[in-house]
Amino acid sequence: MSQDPQVAAAIRSGIEARIDALKAALTNQIASLVTKPLNRTYFFYDSWADPLIGLRGRLNLNKVFYLTGETDVGGFGIGSDIALQAYAGLGCELTRNIFSEVGYRFLYDDFGDESVGYLYQLSTRGAQLKVGLRF
Repeated sequence: MSQDPQVAAAIRSGIEARIDALKAALTNQIASLVTKPLNRTYFFYDSWADPLIGLRGRLNLNKVFYLTGETDVGGFGIGSDIALQAYAGLGCELTRNIFSEVGYRFLYDDFGDESVGYLYQLSTRGAQLKVGLRF
């Protein structure tokens, strides 16, 4: 009878050691499953060309200042599904060959390659400051 508590304690310690070993093995397996995908680098490169149709105009307000605008649309499913750009600005002729413009530009491009599950959609807009040299 005096051996019963000792046997039970030995069994308990063996079970606890086995549980600790299983916990450590499971922790290592989980860490391996989580870090393998995180340490990967994915790379995809694609290029395309879009046909474009556009308009550009300029309205001289006086000898120095002018309004300008331009827009183009393209893609038509050949490269991008659609590519669109628009710009409007106020310009100033600083000298005969140097000009400056402040304006607003909008750009949108929607390109997808379904064969590889790739989708590229870009939309950006904002103020633009331009300084140019004509020669």
